[in-house]
Parts: sequence; C-alpha cells; structure tokens
Amino acid sequence: MQGSGLPDLIALAYESACDPGGLSEFVAAATSYFGADRAALVIWPRSTPAHLLQFRHALEEAEVTEWFAERSLSTSLFGQLEARGPLSTFQAAEAEEAGWPAGTVLASVVDADGPNCCGLILIRDVAAGFSQADQDTLTQVAGYLRRAVRLNRRFIRIFADHRAGRLILDAAPRGILILDQLGRATYTNQEAERIFGNDDGISLHDNQLVLSDPDAMQAFNGFLHGARSGNASDSQSSAGIRVPRTLPEHAAYQLLAYPLKFDPRQASLDQQEAMAIALLHDPLVAAAPNDALLATYFGLTPAEAHVTQALCAGRSLPSAASELSISVNTARTHLRSVFQKVGVHSQAALVQRVTQSLQYASPLG
Repeated sequence: MQGSGLPDLIALAYESACDPGGLSEFVAAATSYFGADRAALVIWPRSTPAHLLQFRHALEEAEVTEWFAERSLSTSLFGQLEARGPLSTFQAAEAEEAGWPAGTVLASVVDADGPNCCGLILIRDVAAGFSQADQDTLTQVAGYLRRAVRLNRRFIRIFADHRAGRLILDAAPRGILILDQLGRATYTNQEAERIFGNDDGISLHDNQLVLSDPDAMQAFNGFLHGARSGNASDSQSSAGIRVPRTLPEHAAYQLLAYPLKFDPRQASLDQQEAMAIALLHDPLVAAAPNDALLATYFGLTPAEAHVTQALCAGRSLPSAASELSISVNTARTHLRSVFQKVGVHSQAALVQRVTQSLQYASPLG
C-alpha cells in the first residue's frame, strides 16, 4: 500500500461525504493509497437506478455505465454489489464474465440497506492481486464512509427543515425573536425587522432587545433573569409587556415572551442555544396572513394566495383582480380553485377557515 496514510484517508472520507467535489478527491486518494490504477465510487437509488451517480479516477463514464448495465447478471460486478450486504468486500482477478472491468478488482459495498446502493471499486491493471490486508482495510474505510454519508444526510435533512421553518416564520404576521443564553437575538423574522426599523420605542442594538420605556425594559430584563436561572415560578414563566411608542397617541406594541427548556450543561458550552422566544404585535398593522404563508400552508398558486389574502384583509374580489391586473372572471376562477383546495364553498367560510387555521397569539389586553 502506498500514498497518504490511513488516518488521512479516513478523515477525507468524513470531510467529503455528500460533497461531490470532495468525493472525487476521496476516490483519487483511495486509488493512491491502495496502489490501484483506476477507481470509482458509484451511487444509485433503488427506486430509480437509471439515476447513476459516479465519482471516478482514471475511468471514463461510459466504462462504468457499461458495467452497470449488466447488473441484472448476478455474476457481474454490480450484480455482486447489489446482492451483497453492507461492508461486504470481495475481489475478482481477470474476470471473463460480462459486466467486469479488465484487470484485478477489489470492491466493497458501502451502503445497501437504505434508499441508495453505494459501491467503492478499485482496479489494478496488472495481474498482481490485492492482499488480504488491502481487503480488510477497504472494509474499514467503507465503514467510515458509510457512517459519514449517513451523518451528512441527516444534517442535510435538518438544513432543509430549517429552511422550510424560516420560510414559515418569515411569513408570520407577528414579529418573532429567538433569544440565546445571554438574551441576544439569534433569529428575527421579517415582521420583527420591520418593527425594529421604525425605531419607535423598540429596537435591536448589538442583537439585544432595547425598550425605550424604563418599566417595560425592567420587566423584560426580569423575564430574562428568570428564564436564564430556570427558577421562574409558573406565574412568571411567561411575560406580557406593553411597550409604549415614541408617539403616545399610537397604540403600544405588545411583547409576549416565553422561556424555552434547555440543558444547562449544554448551554454552558454553547451560549447561542435558545433560551426564550419573543412575539411582537403591532396593533397598527392588520394581522392578515401574507401571500407566502397562504401559498405554503394551503398549497396555493401565487395568484390564488393574493386573492385569498385580499379577501382576508377585507378587500373585494374586483379589488384583488385589479391588483393582479386580471379580469374579475379570472379572479373568480382562482377563487373557485382556492375553495377546492381549502375545502370551503363561500368567501365567508374561506376567511373563517384561514383565520382559524393560521391563528396566532392573541393581542395582550
């Protein structure tokens, strides 16, 4: 065996999992480490095997595709990769059957019990075969790569869920803040950013919520202290705070804050772990759901969502049609489609269903 050391190869497997560029680098490093001439890491979904993903070194795509086309033969290379269990490693020298590359092949099944099959293939053009040590080491490397791919896949799902969650929060008609262990805002949605931009009695400085009214600020700091210590009584576990504006004739903002459960040991290692959530309500702004939230929640098209939002905000169907630059008849067609998707038969029922389905925290008294 030659090339970089085994720890470096294993580290590269972890760094490269689910990264196309990194996987190509890993295949090249594995080729060098095992003294192979050619190599490939091949992934294909069980449900749609035609979607073949290849990461190759010194191999042409057509070569791998040709071997893959013979996978229905149980004796072929990919027939073996599909039939064997995870981390099964095997060797074949100078195989004459269809679906095998020329030379000596050492292959390992990286994954076979999930939605995808994955195989790592090493090829030596010379007759000298791979040793038992090579075979054992490839099994070990394949195991690390398998764990890395599954771990990275989990992070990808978390990221996708996080992105979807942000879309929903940004569409909410209430300002939303997530506060860390030091009371700093680690997330603010679009409505919260709009409120802060007014600089009208409530703002955000260095990610800290600042209330211009001393009594409101004292009440909020008291809430943060209780949430941080975890010793707040049930009656103090949440805080409803009236935040006066700069112009006293305007209705005050309403701030509702809730503590979140957290592990103090983990929080001591990560001060950005969420400690509390705060909701901001601006009574001067109608809390009708916006187009994006309606489209996401009910599966509406942009035009259908705009018509629905207009009706929920108290505007008429002709007004919504004018805003979209469409005819009233076209707006009625959109509305009939909305009725079907939401499961109602009248405009009044539609507004009621949307209001009930997208109910937010009630304004404080």
